[in-house]
Amino acid sequence: MAINKRMKDLRGQTFNYLTAISPTKEREKGSRYVIWDCVCLCGKKVKVASARLTKGVVKSCGCHPGARPRDLSGQTFGHLTAISWTEERKDRSVVWECKCSCGKRAKASAVDLRRGRAKHCGCYPKGKIKDLRGQTFGHLTVISLTEERMGSNVVWECECICGERTKVSSEHLRIGRLKSCGCPGVSSRDLRGQTFGHFTAISSTEERIRGSVVWECECSCGEKIKLSSAVLKRRPTKGCGCCAGRKSADLSD
Repeated sequence: MAINKRMKDLRGQTFNYLTAISPTKEREKGSRYVIWDCVCLCGKKVKVASARLTKGVVKSCGCHPGARPRDLSGQTFGHLTAISWTEERKDRSVVWECKCSCGKRAKASAVDLRRGRAKHCGCYPKGKIKDLRGQTFGHLTVISLTEERMGSNVVWECECICGERTKVSSEHLRIGRLKSCGCPGVSSRDLRGQTFGHFTAISSTEERIRGSVVWECECSCGEKIKLSSAVLKRRPTKGCGCCAGRKSADLSD
């Protein structure tokens, strides 16, 4: 169709995702606005009234509701972190390339990500997803999910308080079966600062008595002594030997 003097020439102009190609003989219903043949950025052709183009009412063929995809890059949805948007569409929603916490790449639509329908790449057992990242169990802090499984439980990579990394199943973390990487300083229950009778636990040693960790302790009199955790937990009432001396001194007064 030829361009007349009253018609604004939009040929070649781009409005968001749409580029006007040529005017048609059609008019928008109820108005005099010319309907233009346009091509969308995705390659699809569509007809749009001139007013809707210039006012930004229609921005694409329907492949995306906005001028540009809403920026989700860097945002995390469940176990998926959005990296970059693709040219693909799912039900008119932009498909994003994402990275799962297990390390795998996956694609998910923006709608599925925002509504929580896409939370991982499929590495988690269905219906048993629980994100433990950042949580601390004993001396272990959960870092990331691995591809390994122990029975029906996922295996997490954890960092111990000593700095070593170890892999622990979600079940063992939750029930407290493993609380450290096995290092001698933290493999037992941490008693540091706790008082048992006359004794206050200062630090653990590498010594063991019948499998019980030996702790360096300080008596109420100031003397240092080593006691096993089993002895401390029985809450000894006698000191390092100083109590008997103090008692006899008190009686003589």
